[in-house]
Amino acid sequence: MSAGRLFRILILIVGGSMLVTIFKSGAEFSLLPLEVKEYADGQAEQMMSSVFVALYVMGLFFAYVASLFLLYAYKNLGRKLFVLCLLGGLPLYVLQGNVAMDWIDSLLTDLVLLLEGALLAMAYLSPIRERFDPSTINVAEVFD
Repeated sequence: MSAGRLFRILILIVGGSMLVTIFKSGAEFSLLPLEVKEYADGQAEQMMSSVFVALYVMGLFFAYVASLFLLYAYKNLGRKLFVLCLLGGLPLYVLQGNVAMDWIDSLLTDLVLLLEGALLAMAYLSPIRERFDPSTINVAEVFD
């Protein structure tokens, strides 16, 4: 398997894991005990009470999704946007406070973090980095 194919598979796994986490969280929220629901609502309300934070989270989400698409297409902007999204997400860890999650959520979160690190390493340190250089466009590599 070529490095380019592995890179694209990792991007698809990260995107798929993100979708699974979003849908799973939404479906499970209706099954939570009332006390946990009230706590989660209070945490979310406290974090999103600021319009700035709400817009920041939404913008970061859409930028992250766009960065995955751009990485898949080997666009240099995708690499830069991906790094900015990862760095931009760090302040949210401080704001979110305590988080209750089951083992599947924890596993998916850890998997995505590991794969994001692998994507960063491949995009900047492996031979794939040459595909992001706009001066060396090879049509055969784009469709690899």
